[in-house]
Amino acid sequence: MRNGTIPPCFLLLLAPEAAPQGLVTGQVVDPLGAGVAAVDLDFFRASNGDEETNLQNDGTGAGGFFSTSAPPETYNVLFLPPFSTSLQPKWVNGVTVVQGQTTALGVVPLLAGFQLTATFLRPGIGTPVVGASVQVRDAATGAEVPQAVGSTNAFGQMTAVVPAGVYDVRLNPTGLAGPLLAPWQSLGVAVSANTSLGSITLSPGFTLSATVLGSTGLPVSGVDVDVAPVAGGSDLYTPGDNTDSFGFVDVVVPAGIYEVEFAAPLAARLVSALLAPVSVSATTSLGTVPMSAGFYLSGTVTAVPGGPLAGVDIDVRDAASGAPVPTSNDDTGGAGTYIVVVPAGTWDVEFTPFGAPGYQGVLATGISVSADATLDASLPTTACAPSPYGAPTPGSGGLSPALAANNPAFPGNPWFAVEIAGGLGGMPGLLLLGAGGAAIPIFGGTLLVDPVPFLVQVPFVLSGPAGTPGVGEVVFPFPIPSTSSLVGGTAFLQAVNLDALAPQGIAFSNGLAVPVCL
Repeated sequence: MRNGTIPPCFLLLLAPEAAPQGLVTGQVVDPLGAGVAAVDLDFFRASNGDEETNLQNDGTGAGGFFSTSAPPETYNVLFLPPFSTSLQPKWVNGVTVVQGQTTALGVVPLLAGFQLTATFLRPGIGTPVVGASVQVRDAATGAEVPQAVGSTNAFGQMTAVVPAGVYDVRLNPTGLAGPLLAPWQSLGVAVSANTSLGSITLSPGFTLSATVLGSTGLPVSGVDVDVAPVAGGSDLYTPGDNTDSFGFVDVVVPAGIYEVEFAAPLAARLVSALLAPVSVSATTSLGTVPMSAGFYLSGTVTAVPGGPLAGVDIDVRDAASGAPVPTSNDDTGGAGTYIVVVPAGTWDVEFTPFGAPGYQGVLATGISVSADATLDASLPTTACAPSPYGAPTPGSGGLSPALAANNPAFPGNPWFAVEIAGGLGGMPGLLLLGAGGAAIPIFGGTLLVDPVPFLVQVPFVLSGPAGTPGVGEVVFPFPIPSTSSLVGGTAFLQAVNLDALAPQGIAFSNGLAVPVCL
C-alpha cells in the first residue's frame, strides 16, 4: 500500500452492491404488425409518479424487441417511438417488476398518428428559437400528450405526433439565452391530418413581478397568477406563475395592457385580488399586493328537472354598484358543486351554464354574507338557447373563429354577451348581425347572415399576440332591455376576421341564432 495505492481486492470490498433487478420483456409493433426499433421506454413509479432512472436496455432493438432491467416496483411504462415513424406514444400501466423474475408484456401495438409541426423564430432577426420547451395538451381534459421530442430543434421546429383531436399547444422559451421571449400558446388546434401551424415569430418578453401578502401581513405561498388582456380573451400562458415561500412571483409576458388576478389556495380563505389595467412595455413590478380575508360561499347547482349540473360559471357582483368580485375556480364540478371566497357584503350571484347548454341562467340578488354561506341554484331548461348553425371557413392553422353566447337572451338580462374565440390573434374583423340566416358564397367562404333587410356591422380587434392562430378572442356585452315586445324575435350573427391564410384572406365563423324568450 505504498504511495497510497489501494489493492484491487480492497476495491471489490468497497464497491457498492448492485441493486436488485427484474426483467421486463416484449415486442413493440406498428399497425401492420412490423417491429419498431429505437422506441424509448420510460418507467414511472405507479405509487408516486416519479421516474425510475436505474434502468438497463430501456429501448427496443431490431424487430422491436426489448428486454429492460428495472428495480422491483410497480410501474406505468411509457413507450415513445421515434418521431419519424408517425406512431403515437403509448402508456402500459400497472407493470409489476419482481426481483430475479421476468415480466412478459408480449406484443405492445402502437397506433398511427398525425404530425403536428410549427417553426418558431425570434423577432426582428428571424433566427430560429432553439431548445424551447414544448407541451401539447388535450383541449378537453388538459392532459399532456407525451412526446418523444420535447423541445424545438436547431431549426426552431417543434414536432409532435397526436391522434385525431383538438389540442392546446404551448411553447416556453423563457430559459433560453439571449433577449427575453414571451411564452406562446395556440388553443383549440384541430388535428385530423398532418397539420402545420406554419412559421411563428415570438414576441419580445418582459418580466412582470409582485409580492403577495395575506391579511396578517405575512407572505402567501402558492398564489396562482393569471394574466389576461383587458380587451378580453384567454389567459396568457405564464409558466412559473405561483408565488414562492416569500410570496414572490414573476412571469414573462409580451407588451400589452392586462388585468392580473391573484388567487390564493382555497384553504387560505383569502379573497382573490384583481389589478387592472396593468400596462407592460418594460420590466414591471406590481410591488406588494395585499389579499384580504373572506368567507366561503358554496353550494350545488342542479337542473330542473334533473340532477347536478357541471360547467356552470358563478359570477359575483356588488348588489349596489354592480362591480364584479374576482373569484377563482368558480365553475361547478361533476357533482354540480362550487366553492368560492368572497368578502363580507351583499352580493348578486349569477349562475351561467357555459358548459351546460340547454339551461337558462339564474340570478340570485341581495345575498348577504358575513360568515360562511350556502347558496344553491336550480337552472330551468330552455327551448330557446342560442344555437350555432352553418359551416365556418378556417384560416391559419386550419382554425376557424367560433361564435357563442353565454346564456339565453331574455328580457331584462343585463349580462348577456356573445364571444368570438379561436381566431387569428391581433387581427381586425366585423361582427355581423341580421334578421335572418343565409348561406351566400362570398370571398371564398359562406355568409351565414342575410343582409336583407339590414346588416349591422360591429368592428373588433381580436386579442392575443398578432399572427398567432387560435388565440384571438373578443367579448361583446349585449344587455337585453326589459321589453316584452322583443320576445319571439331571433337575431342571427356571424363573425369574420382578416387572415392571410384563409381563402381570399377572410376567415368566417359559424352562424349563431339567438332567440329572445321568457
